[in-house]
Amino acid sequence: MNPIPFGEWTPDTSKLSGAVEISGCLSQAGRYAPLPDLAPMSGTALVDTCMGGIGVYSSTGVATAFLGDCTRLYRVQSGAPADVSKAGGYAADRDWAWKFCQFGDNIIGVARGVAPQVFQLGSSSRFADLANAPMGDTVFRIRQHVFICDGRTVNVSGFNDSTAWTPDPATQAFQNTIGQEAGRIVTGYGGEQGAIFQERGIVRLAYQGGAAPFVFDEVEGGRGACSPHAVSPWGRVAFVAAEDGFYVFDGLQATPIGANKVDQWFTDRLNYAYRSKVWSAIDAARKTWMVAFPGNGSSACNTALMYSWADQRWTYDIIDTQFGFEYPKPGVSADDAAAITALFGTASADSINVSADAAIWRDSRRQWAAVNSGRYLCQFTGRPRAAVLETGVFEPNPGRKVYISSFSPVIDAEPATMTGTVNVRLQRLDETPIESDSAVVNGEGMAELRAEGRYLSARVEIAAGATWTEATGIIPDVAPGGRR
Repeated sequence: MNPIPFGEWTPDTSKLSGAVEISGCLSQAGRYAPLPDLAPMSGTALVDTCMGGIGVYSSTGVATAFLGDCTRLYRVQSGAPADVSKAGGYAADRDWAWKFCQFGDNIIGVARGVAPQVFQLGSSSRFADLANAPMGDTVFRIRQHVFICDGRTVNVSGFNDSTAWTPDPATQAFQNTIGQEAGRIVTGYGGEQGAIFQERGIVRLAYQGGAAPFVFDEVEGGRGACSPHAVSPWGRVAFVAAEDGFYVFDGLQATPIGANKVDQWFTDRLNYAYRSKVWSAIDAARKTWMVAFPGNGSSACNTALMYSWADQRWTYDIIDTQFGFEYPKPGVSADDAAAITALFGTASADSINVSADAAIWRDSRRQWAAVNSGRYLCQFTGRPRAAVLETGVFEPNPGRKVYISSFSPVIDAEPATMTGTVNVRLQRLDETPIESDSAVVNGEGMAELRAEGRYLSARVEIAAGATWTEATGIIPDVAPGGRR
């Protein structure tokens, strides 16, 4: 018999439509793979709750990161946060966030109630007030301009000058106010072109130069971004978490990716009063977007959703975090034997056919990092988290009952780390399913259990810390059952 595949997690649909439980894992290449647990990068914690951060590369390719809490700003050095605040520190609004952007080698940080800050890579030892800059709630870069937004006001710096803020056609610095229908400005992003995300709308920005260097074009109404860190750019698109669900924005239109799958599940659980805590980040190697939010009355993020854009499938887990972002993956030194072995299977740099200027030595991929509930900066590099995988409802012998005595999980985990359960409906789909006793998978790879019915579904639980790489489905051992 062909394996019965584990289903797709779509909690917004009914069980009869195929909704199943899939948690503690990631969708990868059509299969499910482990979600590693958070592992602290050092033994140094932030002093207060993390409110934002950014991972960056300097102009010389050096990877680093910055974090912020209510009173301090930190630079991450060897995995540990070091205080690089200006003298006297800060008093940032706890109900908002620190938002950072990179402008050349300048790292600019903005928080509600704080003068914009700047740190120059390669020369600064501490943050300082950004000269002439207006106060604001969020900051981002589009082309050679820095944007600092406050309420519905858009302040734009001069061309290639983050200290020129007085409106002047000669410098291309200007100020604009956008429509009130879509609410306050929450965040933005850019490259060659860009976008401003309000609470309930999107304004596209196209550069044209001259005295009015940007064209403001309202392209989306009713849906914006729910927090300053709810937007994750990737190539020509951006993944966005809105108050009512998830979508991908291509610069012209928003395409739903959570409709009839997870949007309602998310809005039912989101603690709306603390939506500004929502954070999102992309893991380039896994081709997966992670969104964390405060759910079920929590004031801090306690639930994470993972979207594989390659598979177009969602998974989730219950994880406590304060903030997460895309951490820059450093290159590999030719003197780092362990890192070379991990990449090439040998510790000898001389025995591999890779040139000295190959990209692998200065790896620019980004990976997930998060500050956990203990205020430690972590990466998702720990042991696999506990996982739950279910099949949809299947009918092994159409129109007739079957007797199931066992099933074999198609998972490359140690048998003793897996537990199996079967749900059965005796005759009709409208019946309440009956759950069998759970069974630990034995040395022959089978979960031995006893159940009879016409419609079946199977559930496998993989223990936290178990070593495995992929999960596909189950193979049931069935025989004809009683009369119909």
